[in-house]
Amino acid sequence: MVLKNLLLDRCLTNPQGQAALAQFNLGYYFKPFQNALYGGDRFGCALTREGNLAWYIADATGHGEYGAKFWEQQAEIWNELWQQFLQKSNPPEAIYELARVFNEHLHQAILSHSTLQTCLGIGVWSPSGQLVFANFGYGTHILPQSSTNIWWMDQSDRIFGLKLGWLAPLQWANTPRAFILHEVLDIQRLILCTDSFLEDDYRDPQQTLSMVKNMSHTSQSLSFNAIIPYFLQHFPHEEDDTTLVVIELNQGSAKKSL
Repeated sequence: MVLKNLLLDRCLTNPQGQAALAQFNLGYYFKPFQNALYGGDRFGCALTREGNLAWYIADATGHGEYGAKFWEQQAEIWNELWQQFLQKSNPPEAIYELARVFNEHLHQAILSHSTLQTCLGIGVWSPSGQLVFANFGYGTHILPQSSTNIWWMDQSDRIFGLKLGWLAPLQWANTPRAFILHEVLDIQRLILCTDSFLEDDYRDPQQTLSMVKNMSHTSQSLSFNAIIPYFLQHFPHEEDDTTLVVIELNQGSAKKSL
């Protein structure tokens, strides 16, 4: 299956499988809580004009039918922002602008007595191995791996930004903790998952980070085809919407930087 765009929120008829997109191989597993229609998790990826892989993984407030309603309400604005994102050639600037606008939109909805917030991981990955990404909130996890090691930072406040929709626009723009960007090199594999795979607790980020770090270490030596079965066997995944994506860069890909 070769795709220009892969959106798992429309893959309920094929919730587990593999795909190829240019130099990138993808494996995915998607299951909404109690088999509710779509649920509150979303994943998407597409090639940019420069041939880089743009991707996102999101986990909305609530799960099952409640989480699905979030995306029903936000589909139009999110799709518009995503298409704009794909047209931009400066990943750090593009990530910041998408997050800023979506946070403002969600916060305005909160002021209207809705509880609209989402965790979001989003990034751009070049065939050279260069990865630019940001993670907002503790509900989505991004595990970059090189051919020999995992990427990691032990300071929790330097890995995660804040959940989108939480802060008012001016607060968001003036809070260093709100937007934290990472740029890393030589990434050969990317594992993306929502927090159904661990006992996620924003009140104890060090515990969360310890579990995520263990997940990355234990999966680093596994083959591409073994990662999804391993996660499903070894980590909890029944009490929430579940999304797991593995993306691997083909060896020998043409060198190109962001």
